[in-house]
Amino acid sequence: MSKRRQIGDKVWVIEGAAFNASRGQWATIVDWISNKEEELFPCCLNCGDDVCMEWNDLVTTDGRPLYHVSECEMLDNAISVEVA
Repeated sequence: MSKRRQIGDKVWVIEGAAFNASRGQWATIVDWISNKEEELFPCCLNCGDDVCMEWNDLVTTDGRPLYHVSECEMLDNAISVEVA
C-alpha cells in the first residue's frame, strides 16, 4: 500500500516517474489549485492500491516542475528504483 501524501510533503520521486522525472530526485508537493483534493485522480498505473492518488504538480529542489506523480512513485527515502 502506498503512503497517503499531503501538500507540503517532501518526497523522493523514483526514476522514470511521471512527466519530467528522468532520474530519481527530491520534490515537494506544492500548494497549488491543481493539487486540491477535488482535482486529484486515482492512480492509473495499476499498482494494486485502490486508494493511491495521482498528484498533479510537484517541484524539485532545483526548481523544475514534475507533473502527474502517483503516490506509488513517491518514497520517504532516496533510493534508485526503476518503474516496471
